[in-house]
Amino acid sequence: MILSKTPNISSLKNKKEIQDLLASGRKVYTKYGIIFLKNIPEAVNNKAAILVKKKCGNAVKRNYIKRVLRYFIREHARLLSNNNRIAFLYLYTGKAEYKKIETIYINALNRYEENSTNSH
Repeated sequence: MILSKTPNISSLKNKKEIQDLLASGRKVYTKYGIIFLKNIPEAVNNKAAILVKKKCGNAVKRNYIKRVLRYFIREHARLLSNNNRIAFLYLYTGKAEYKKIETIYINALNRYEENSTNSH
């Protein structure tokens, strides 16, 4: 599934790639879960995975979260441009609204970018 036509981000579906990203990717912790980021220089296209645990709610709620996160990826592709592999592990069990998720993820990714540029 193509998440966005403009920034050309597709779904990360290969189980081995997802496991590699979760094991060796850099982690950004948020209230809603963990964002895993990794840059693979030889990779041609950007890929994203959205992982929502079953404990987060019933199928309706989990699908809502996936829909919200896909929209977030499309709208904020520039924040994700330095990493061509990204996975959102959503762990929050309470009620979540798009605006709150968006604000927390943007702040976390901006802090991560600031820290990674300061360390180099």
